[in-house]
Formats: sequence, structure tokens, C-alpha cells
Amino acid sequence: ELAEYFWVLAGQDASAALTVGLEALAANPDNHQVRDRAIAEALALTKETTIVSLAAEGQKRSPRTALWPRRAAESQLRQKNPSAAADAYLQATRMSDATPDDALGLAVSLEAAKRYSEAASAWKAVPAASRQGKPDLEHSRLRSLALSGDASSAAELDVWLAAKPEDVEMRALAVEVQAKAGDHLKALTLAEPLTGHEWLRRRVNFARAANRPDLA
Repeated sequence: ELAEYFWVLAGQDASAALTVGLEALAANPDNHQVRDRAIAEALALTKETTIVSLAAEGQKRSPRTALWPRRAAESQLRQKNPSAAADAYLQATRMSDATPDDALGLAVSLEAAKRYSEAASAWKAVPAASRQGKPDLEHSRLRSLALSGDASSAAELDVWLAAKPEDVEMRALAVEVQAKAGDHLKALTLAEPLTGHEWLRRRVNFARAANRPDLA
């Protein structure tokens, strides 16, 4: 039987396994275990188009599981298509068997796609434990809040910088948040550790805008 032969090949010969797996799925498209393993074999061969196709057919045949939109989202991220990944993760999060990683994938993908307002909302649904000890995820969350204009962004950045004062990227972002809010004195204070001609020029401008030329 094709499915049995597929499992013999899986993990041994990706190319042959995928060929047989596709034949097995043509004969029995509802064999979800073969479909998911065929996706793994396609991944080993970097056949992302095949993965997306397999996931789409899986979702068509089993529309109430998060697995297939999740697999599509993972492929879109690998292909550097974060907006498409976000759309797929959004479908996954709506399923009853969604996992916390689906919510996390949605938030990260939305921020990478520069869909900041959606990302800020998505991050609020992600448990803090999911990003704890992972600066790249914290950065994604903070960028989402700041660049969407979320009211909590200034306070969240203050908390982060109190713990990570050396974080130049988040400090620069905090400066922009305060400058946009019109608090030039706070922006000046935050910008003090930042070096370079451009930051020197901006600190002078902040001091003048705050009517504190003595700080320029």
C-alpha cells in the first residue's frame, strides 16, 4: 500500500518519500498523518510551494483544525511573507485546538508585516511567559505598542529601559514616543545616553523645544 511504503521512506529519502506521499494523498486525501509528514519531507527539500499547497488542501478537507493554517503560516514566514503568515496564523487562532504558539506567531507576524495596530492587539493576547527571557519577542511587542500609538507604550518602554538601560533600539523608540507626545524634556532625558552627531543635534532641539536652552 502506498501509505505504508511512504512511512518506510519518510525520514530516509525525502525526495522519494514526498513523491510517494503525494501519490498516497491522491488516493486518500483525508489521510492527515501522511499529509503532515509529507509537509515535513517537503520542508527537508525546501519545497515551500508544495507545503503551502498541501496545507491549503488539508484545510479544505479539515477546516476546523489549526494545524493546516499553522503549517501555511510557518511556510510563509520562511518565505519572508509576514503578512500572509499573519493571515494564516489568524485562522489558526480561531480554531478550538489553537495553541499559545499560534497567538505568538500571529503577533510576531503582524509586527514584521508592519501591521502595528493589529500587532499591538495581538500581543495583548499573548501570555507574558511566552516572551519572558526572549529580547527579540519583547522588542516586537514594544515596537508594536509604540508604532501603533498605543497609550501604554511609554510606560511599557520605561519599565523595559529601567531593566535594560543599555538597549539602544528601545531607548531610541522611547525617545520618539515622548517626542510625538510633546514631552520634549522627557525625550531629552531619554536621549542623553545616545551617541552620534544626529543625537547631539536632536538633544539640542529637544532642549530648545522644552524651553531649557541651558540643557542644550
